Amino acid sequence: MESDVAIEPADLDLGTHPWGEEIPLEVRLRNDRSAPVRVKHVRTNCGCVLVAATCEGAIVQPGATLPIGLTLETQAKPGKAQRTVTIELDSGDILTSAIRLRVEPRFVITPEDVDFGNVRITDTERIARILQFTSTYGEEIRGAPEANCKWLTCSMAARAGATDIALLLDTEHVPPGVSVGTVIIPTTDSTHPEYAIYVKVRGVQDLYPRPAYVALIGQNPQLVKIQDDSGSEVDLVSATPNDPSIETEILNPGTVRIRSKAKGPLPRDVCLDVIDDRQRKGRLIVSTF
Repeated sequence: MESDVAIEPADLDLGTHPWGEEIPLEVRLRNDRSAPVRVKHVRTNCGCVLVAATCEGAIVQPGATLPIGLTLETQAKPGKAQRTVTIELDSGDILTSAIRLRVEPRFVITPEDVDFGNVRITDTERIARILQFTSTYGEEIRGAPEANCKWLTCSMAARAGATDIALLLDTEHVPPGVSVGTVIIPTTDSTHPEYAIYVKVRGVQDLYPRPAYVALIGQNPQLVKIQDDSGSEVDLVSATPNDPSIETEILNPGTVRIRSKAKGPLPRDVCLDVIDDRQRKGRLIVSTF
C-alpha cells in the first residue's frame, strides 16, 4: 500500500482541562498521492470523542487536506487519559491519531471516603471527622450536606480558601456490625451537582444477640439468644427498647422474648439494648412488618 497519506497531528497533547468541559479540536487527513482517497470510517476508542458526521464518505483529492472536526468531552473522572481517532480508507489504509490530556477536578474533597473503624455502640459518645472542600475553579457548596443514616449528622464552616464539613457520629445509634452511609454534598459544579462521600463504621459490643437483626411479623413473638464474645449464654438483667410499642420479656439464661404491640408496622427500626448481670451491654435491631 502507498504510505503517502497521513493524519495530522499523529500525536496531540491537550494539557490539563477541568472535568465537564467540551474541547473542540481538529485532525487533518492529508493526501499526497496521485489519486483521490475516500474515507470509509472514522472511529474513536471512547464515546466522549464526537466526530463530525460529514467525514465518512468524504473524498480527498490529490494534494488536498480534509479537516475532521472533533469534540472531546472531559467527563467526570480526573486523571490522565488517552483517546484515539482512527481513520479507515477505502484503500485499506488505517491511520491513527493519539490525543492525550489530564483531567483536573473542579473541586476536591479530602478525604475521599471516611472510615470510623470500630466503635462501641453501647457507649454514649460523639466522634468527629472533618472533610475539607477546596476549588481552584470557584466552585462552592450550595447547601447543607445531608447524611442518609441516623447515626451521622453534618455541619459546615467556611474559612479562607476552603470549607470544612464536620461529620459527627453518634455511637448510640450505630447498629451492630458493618454499616455504610452516604453524605451528599450539593455543589455549584454542574458535572457533580450532588457529590457522594461514603462513610463506614463497625459497631462492636460486649454482648451478641443471635440474630442481631429481628423481623417481627404482626404481633407474633420471637425469641433471641444473647451470648458473650466466647459464645456463652449470659444472665440478663434488662432488655430495653427505644420504642414502647416493642414488648420484651427476659427468659434467662440469655434469652429475650420480643413482641410488637402495634397493630401495624412501625415507621422506623427499633433499637433494643440488653445488659447482663456483669453490666456488659449489647444491642439488636428490630424491624416490624
